[in-house]
Amino acid sequence: MDEENINQQINEDENLNEEILDNSPEESCGENVAIEDDVDEVTKMAERIAELEAQVASLKDEKLRMMAEFDNFRKKKTAELAAIKNVVADGFFRDMLPVIDDLERAIVSVESATDIEAVKEGISLIYKKFIDYLRKNGVEAIETANADFDTNLHEAIAVLPAQSEEQKNKIIDCTTRGYKHGDTVIRHAKVVVGQ
Repeated sequence: MDEENINQQINEDENLNEEILDNSPEESCGENVAIEDDVDEVTKMAERIAELEAQVASLKDEKLRMMAEFDNFRKKKTAELAAIKNVVADGFFRDMLPVIDDLERAIVSVESATDIEAVKEGISLIYKKFIDYLRKNGVEAIETANADFDTNLHEAIAVLPAQSEEQKNKIIDCTTRGYKHGDTVIRHAKVVVGQ
C-alpha cells in the first residue's frame, strides 16, 4: 500500500477509538441490558415452542390411538351384528321347516289323491299354518278390502272409473297382497284404484 492509504487507515482507526472512548459506560450498559432482555425473550419463546411441539406430538399420538380404538370397535360390532343376523336367520329357517315338510307331504298326497276336497283342506291348513307363523313373527297382510288408497301401503297398477262417488280413491281390487312387519312395509299391495 502507499503511504497516503496507510495514513488514512490510521486516522480512521483513531477516530473509531475516540468514538468508543466517548461512549459512556452507562450507554454501553443499556445496550447490554437490551441485548440480555432480547436473549431472555428468545429463550422463553424457544421453551414455549418446545412445549407446544410436545403438546402437538401428544395430541397426534392420542388421535392415532383413538382412531385405532374406534376401528377395532367398528370391526367388533360388525362381527357381532353378522353373528346376530345368522342366529336370527337360523331361527327363521328352523321354524319354516315344518311348513316345508307339510308342503312336501301335500305334493306326495296330490299325486295319489282321489278326494279333491281333502287335498284342498290340506293345502288350506298349510296356508293357515304359514300365515300364523308370519303373524307370530310380526308380519301382517296389508288390508285392501274397501280401503282408501294409501301410497305408503299400496301401489296402484291400474286406475278404473269409479261407479259411484264412494268408490273414488278407494281400492277396487287387489292383484298382489302386500305385507308389513310392524310399521315397516315389506311389500306394497298391488291394487286397482277407482277414480
